[in-house]
Amino acid sequence: MKPVFLSFLLPLLMANCSGGSKQEYATESVAAAPMYDGKMASADAAAAPNGETKVTDRKLIVTGNVRFRTSDLKKTQTEVLGLVEKYKGYIASQNESNSDYSLEQTIEVRIPSKDFTPFLSALSKNIDQFDSKNINTQDVTEEYIDVEARLKTKKELEVRYQQILGKANSVKDIMEVEAQLNGIRSEIESIEGRLKYLNNQTGYSTLTINFYKLSTQMHGFGFRFGEEFKQGWNAFITFLLAIVRLWPFLFIVLPFILLVRRWWKKRRS
Repeated sequence: MKPVFLSFLLPLLMANCSGGSKQEYATESVAAAPMYDGKMASADAAAAPNGETKVTDRKLIVTGNVRFRTSDLKKTQTEVLGLVEKYKGYIASQNESNSDYSLEQTIEVRIPSKDFTPFLSALSKNIDQFDSKNINTQDVTEEYIDVEARLKTKKELEVRYQQILGKANSVKDIMEVEAQLNGIRSEIESIEGRLKYLNNQTGYSTLTINFYKLSTQMHGFGFRFGEEFKQGWNAFITFLLAIVRLWPFLFIVLPFILLVRRWWKKRRS
């Protein structure tokens, strides 16, 4: 290939590359959804701007958290882990904490999105009442389509540069094409990483399960006596602060009232 040809073709390809290198991911959040329904995932169909890449499923990122009280911490833990295994999920993290008031466990689980609703229903069967329950759904379908379209464009551009590289004759032309190829490959890796993340987040739903058991010492006389003593001390401190807050009345208004009263008594006498 002649250098003149490369000098004409490279600017066109570079303009194409730079035009698609800026990645802006837009997300649409749907908050406080009562419950994720797996049927939503196949309700709509979307197409990329070029009309070629189609997504037949909605891409939804589902996250949630629940908190409830239990009478048997170990039994509840076994039930939760059993449900995770049954629905082919996995444990992302597990923590245990103790305080004067309660014993708590927090388990973050990841469940295949199609089984999230059955998992949540099965978990709820053994729970009398939730202290809190929040499920959030984020629709990333538009972003997913955009990322796929960008990836396809960059890979096509990479092939074209490889073809040019195979026809380059001078060292200068080879170095210029390879520099562009390195930039494109870096962008492709970045886009593939984002696509992998979206697939992971939409393929598995995340639920944080927090359950606790009240500490037995809360019902003992010693614990109750200590609590009442603390409350009494707090009430005394509150009283002192109230007096301090009223110092203008005590040192200005009250003496004035006493002087007026004394003057009034002298006048009557």
